[in-house]
Amino acid sequence: MKRAVSLVVLTALLMCLGIGARCEKEPEVIVKPMMLLVGNIEVDLTFNINAGATIQGYQSWASGVISKIKNAPGCTRCQPMHNMLDSPKVKWISAWNSLKDWATFTESNEWQDMLSDLHSKYANDINIEIWKVDLQMKVMYEKQPEEIQKPDTL
Repeated sequence: MKRAVSLVVLTALLMCLGIGARCEKEPEVIVKPMMLLVGNIEVDLTFNINAGATIQGYQSWASGVISKIKNAPGCTRCQPMHNMLDSPKVKWISAWNSLKDWATFTESNEWQDMLSDLHSKYANDINIEIWKVDLQMKVMYEKQPEEIQKPDTL
């Protein structure tokens, strides 16, 4: 069951990448699948905490899982977050060197066990999105640090 879910998700992803995706705003533009496979990716896992789950139990379980994810080969960052508006919504953001690294991790026992526990004990409305830097954009929107200027002393 665990492996079947992972294989279905991976197969669907690879099918999407294999056929390309059409841009809805500009139908004549086709995104080349190989653009999506180059370089780093970000995986966003979002879910709602079950009403019956205890915060202590979830936090203890989650800290162990986050540790396994961040120590997985190819993972460069893993950051858990929760909605600030007192919602049960949780988001785990992980950055990976490549889609292959992420796919390899999803085949591991750690991932399979985590998904099983997440479904059965802690969460509902689970969603996974995989993001890639837009290679068409030439500008990075980051603020440049300003130089510190010392006041004139006379």
